[in-house]
Amino acid sequence: KDCTEQELTTVFSTYGKLSKVMVMQPHAVSGRVAAFVFYEAESAGEDAIKVLDGIYKIRADAETPIQVKWAQDKNDKGGGKGGKGGGGGGGGGAGAEGVDSEGMMKDWDGQMSKVLDGLSLQFAGIRAGNATPELVNEVKVKAYGNTVNLKEVGSITIKDTKTLAVTCWDAEVVKDAAAAIQNCGLGFSVSMADTAILVGVPELTMDKRKQYVKMAREHSEKAKVAMRNVRQSAMKKVKGLKESTSEDFVRSLEQEVEKLVKKNVGEVDQMMKKKDAELTKT
Repeated sequence: KDCTEQELTTVFSTYGKLSKVMVMQPHAVSGRVAAFVFYEAESAGEDAIKVLDGIYKIRADAETPIQVKWAQDKNDKGGGKGGKGGGGGGGGGAGAEGVDSEGMMKDWDGQMSKVLDGLSLQFAGIRAGNATPELVNEVKVKAYGNTVNLKEVGSITIKDTKTLAVTCWDAEVVKDAAAAIQNCGLGFSVSMADTAILVGVPELTMDKRKQYVKMAREHSEKAKVAMRNVRQSAMKKVKGLKESTSEDFVRSLEQEVEKLVKKNVGEVDQMMKKKDAELTKT
């Protein structure tokens, strides 16, 4: 019941190249432990099952031999062999063919990475110190019937340490761009001249710093909500696999999703901690 990933790797690598070994938590009711062993070639999994199932004891003092089988019935794999499934061990099943769990995890991780990228851009616009284009790059402007970023309607340059110059490419959007900058909540002052907008960056008082920290926290909380939405969608998809895969496989995938969410939410917390320190440093 307490077999390790290394022990399983040692045993199952005898029959072919492994791509992954996962040892799960004990079942809440039976207390049994399951593991999933993924082979590069299906034939390796078949060899492992033939030799080990009901025969091999993971340790000499083990009460019973391990059970090794496909995580799915081979008649229900939707089109036969090929793919990366393999033999299982430690009282559980093998990697389930027909279910691209690695692909799904990669997709969910990609969605959360996009959330982190968006948060990074938002944080770049909340900055203590001198004027930089990043302060206003992502300000939302209503133009041409759509909402676009300020950097998409004009060029943004540094005039001096406390002033930015925004030169709009179309005179028709100057007023809307100026209004968007003035109303973005960061306390900028604006003045217009033809197609140019001068943006004054305010002095950072303690109240202004607190306002920036509050804004950053709001962005980080929204990022966490977005990640929870990815988790909800992922869990719904995983639970939908119960009819075609084993209970242990579904439980393992649920655990992997939880780890992924925990990792990315932790990234948000670290980004917020760093931003807080940046904004409150005097």
